[in-house]
Amino acid sequence: MNLVLPLLPTARQLLSAAFAMFKLFGFIPFAFDCYTFKLKSTNATETLLHLPVFQFIFYATLNWITLLYRVEIFYTDLQILSVNDILKYGSLLMAVFVMLIFTVIQRNTHRSVWDMLDLIRDTARKKFVQSFTRHYLWKFYGYLVFSAFIETLVLQAVNESPSDLAYWLIILILHAFLRLHHLFHMCFIDILKIHLQQLHYGLVEIGEYIGDLHAHPHNSDTYRESYQRCIDRLLELKSLYGQLWELSDRINRTFGWSQICNFTGNFVQLSCDLYWCYVSAKFYNTYGGQEIFITLLPTGLLIGLLLNSAESCLRVASSLQSALLEIPLENDSTFRKIIYRFGLQIAQQRIRLTANGLFEINYSLLKMSLNTELGWTIELSEGASRYGGIRSDGQICDHLHTLMNAFARIERLVGLLNRAFGYSFAIIKLINHIYILTDTYWIVQGFISGTVLNSLYLEGCISSKFICLMMNLYSNERILSECHRTQVLLHRINLRWQLRCKAGWDRVQHFLLKLESSEPFAMTAISMFRMDYVIMMQVWIYQGVTVSDLFANGSVLLKLSTDEFVDGSSFGINCMKMTMYVVMAAAICK
Repeated sequence: MNLVLPLLPTARQLLSAAFAMFKLFGFIPFAFDCYTFKLKSTNATETLLHLPVFQFIFYATLNWITLLYRVEIFYTDLQILSVNDILKYGSLLMAVFVMLIFTVIQRNTHRSVWDMLDLIRDTARKKFVQSFTRHYLWKFYGYLVFSAFIETLVLQAVNESPSDLAYWLIILILHAFLRLHHLFHMCFIDILKIHLQQLHYGLVEIGEYIGDLHAHPHNSDTYRESYQRCIDRLLELKSLYGQLWELSDRINRTFGWSQICNFTGNFVQLSCDLYWCYVSAKFYNTYGGQEIFITLLPTGLLIGLLLNSAESCLRVASSLQSALLEIPLENDSTFRKIIYRFGLQIAQQRIRLTANGLFEINYSLLKMSLNTELGWTIELSEGASRYGGIRSDGQICDHLHTLMNAFARIERLVGLLNRAFGYSFAIIKLINHIYILTDTYWIVQGFISGTVLNSLYLEGCISSKFICLMMNLYSNERILSECHRTQVLLHRINLRWQLRCKAGWDRVQHFLLKLESSEPFAMTAISMFRMDYVIMMQVWIYQGVTVSDLFANGSVLLKLSTDEFVDGSSFGINCMKMTMYVVMAAAICK
């Protein structure tokens, strides 16, 4: 046994192999060392953009081959089952293409994530790093083994049918990309978790240290040195929390849009497979649904693993405020101010794992110049904390007052824009979604009837509407990030300077309270229905997912006659009507 152990791969080698897979699939489109987990030097000429481009060409070729042999691959006894398989394949393929595109677009943001990790790499203790490596490797390789076992069982079940075998192989290739992307995202969530655990440990440690501090006489040198050390440590932890929030924000921006498409494809796949289980049990008594049911297990397990990692990470983040409040303060005003501002920072800069802030998008018109001026104020406060006097303090306070007045003017401007354009924006976007819904039906109908060129033409037309919606959402997402960044920059204004200058403390505090109490900058349709971009995105999701949900709904299918069940056009019309009802109900309820 002792002779075998040295031959086994180490945890670092296994983790390097996992990152080599991520790199091969194009998830890391820049120079990166998979063994040291660091970026290569900026003067390196190596570029890895060819990897996602190669993946894009590969999946485009796969789609072309699938279209050539679509009759053999998607043929089933019932036409509705063909629509079900086409919907599953199309949703997964679209998710792959969108994820590859956003991998290239967000490569600089992704690179900045590793820059931030290099900055805070040495802050985590060794036991937390070892715990992360052990747990992540178990999840990664355990899931790969489980998924390979399930796919082997499915292969044995479909081996006798060339059509089913070809369809299984195509879906497996798409699943390999999508599932590895989930595992790649899970890695960053677990990394964020260990740094939050280290921050929580630091808060508990400083609380115990401050408790022991009061045992010394206040006029002794030991007390003064320990007191200053406690203040410095608290300020370091406050700065570390700001860096961790920045890390979580960059992770969300890196994986945001791609993970939306990934999850949407997963749920469409689950709905389509559930419908196959229903049909197998209802109409094919000789064919058991066990083989189809086990295809649900890998996706369900992966979503469960990802949600478990996210939940455990957020649980650690939510425990930081309670650990901060347990620090003994007694009557020390300096400690009270630091703890108060630290707690306010945690409350306003909550660490969340969102898809780029989507489903929380509010319409904001806060200009980037405002945050640029705030950045300049931060630099002034850093210098004033060391060398400043009354004159520089007054200049910084006046500058903060000017910025707060600018924010108030922007807030009034948003109200004016809501009254001017609120309803018109809502109506235009609703019309666009109706066009997308009807065009989607004719695209599916064209593929079924064999008029592929007409369907491709309609797909090109509908793509323009999708591009406009995505550009609109992306623009508003960037402006929203600038609005939230104002709070981030205010918390970065040097706290030592604020503790020394009472007027500076009051200005920053007033600005933070102003941001906290102001109404969200949302396009509200004159504040009646709050028709913001959340609804527009939900309507879009409903349009794609509701059709697949109808497949899994046996009660809806039982209401259809036998002729309507076989005729794809009649079923499509019923699906379109039902989807319209869901869309309108969602908008009214919201």
